[in-house]
Amino acid sequence: MREILSILIILFSVALAGAESSDGKQESAPPEAVQEPQQIEEQTGTVIKTETEEGFRIYTVQEGDTLWDITHNILKEPFLWPKVWGANPDIKNPDLIYPGQRIRIPLSVLRPELVKKQGEIKPEEVEALKEKEAEVEVTEKPVEVPVEKTPVTEEKVAAKPSIEIMEEKRPDYLIDRNLLIASGYISRIVPDEGSIIGTPESRTTVGKGDYIYIKTKEEVKRGDKFYCIKPAAKIKHPDSGEILGYLIEINGIIEVIGQESGMTKAEIKESFKEMNIGDRLDKFYLMEPPFKTENPDIPKLKGTIVAIRHLYSSTGSIYDIVYIDRGSKDGVTQGSLMHIFSREKPVVPLGLLQVINVKEETSTAVVRKGLKEIVVGDRIINE
Repeated sequence: MREILSILIILFSVALAGAESSDGKQESAPPEAVQEPQQIEEQTGTVIKTETEEGFRIYTVQEGDTLWDITHNILKEPFLWPKVWGANPDIKNPDLIYPGQRIRIPLSVLRPELVKKQGEIKPEEVEALKEKEAEVEVTEKPVEVPVEKTPVTEEKVAAKPSIEIMEEKRPDYLIDRNLLIASGYISRIVPDEGSIIGTPESRTTVGKGDYIYIKTKEEVKRGDKFYCIKPAAKIKHPDSGEILGYLIEINGIIEVIGQESGMTKAEIKESFKEMNIGDRLDKFYLMEPPFKTENPDIPKLKGTIVAIRHLYSSTGSIYDIVYIDRGSKDGVTQGSLMHIFSREKPVVPLGLLQVINVKEETSTAVVRKGLKEIVVGDRIINE
């Protein structure tokens, strides 16, 4: 019995020693093995994810910025603002942008010096572009080469008439050409020489530099140009209610470059507003703004303002464009001055406008001087 008890004591001692040995091994494990999961967790927590949008740079709107200013400063072409607007579908109204708002600028329309850089467009980059434009180019003074004079006697020299060199003056226009075209006109019918039917990239909105497919009523050749137009509104006379026609917006100029996939392909050369699939085409004709003159024509007539638009010039200035119910048949010419008076009594002067585009029955004019707010229905009185 004692022998059996001794054997059990020995077996119990051996088992206890084995358990202690196992615990010792666990404590002597390298500290790295225990800390490794903690390190992985810490590394995961410090990973910084940066979202990049291929094909765009980002500009943060500053105090006082407008979409027009941004495209003028960053793209050097303010009429490209529809392409920037189209790249930012969250901007519902292009006239309403706010400081801190982030705007995507497509690389395809950026200036080369901004395309090469990465990340966000910083305000100092924009300021650098402005300063670069403001620099005055210094031309070198031509070197005068001495010419050896041949002695002559007085009796052989004939008197030469003096020649007065007149310095050529640059013409001073009433309005820039792009604004003249973009102002549009009122027409009884909507011109229809064809339409935009598609784009190579299957886009619905296009602008300057984009390629489009067009369908025309007559055969065209490479180099042919068209105005891209849109009937913006049906114009009624504010007094009689008579339909005067449609306000035709000219949104761009396109040029045929050839054929592709059985369709006529064209390039948008100028863009004054976004253009869309289905917009109509009109034949291209030269439109030149009138010159400023010291004694403009002031025809004796009375008329009414039937429509008003607010447009931006290439310098970012806002112009009030008005449309009146008098045209060439009434003696109106390009450059004619008109005095504006209020419709409501007491009748008071409101300002002065000058005609920039004349049709037979209607005219387009720009407000030269505004004393008070001008509204549809105000009068034109030249007496």
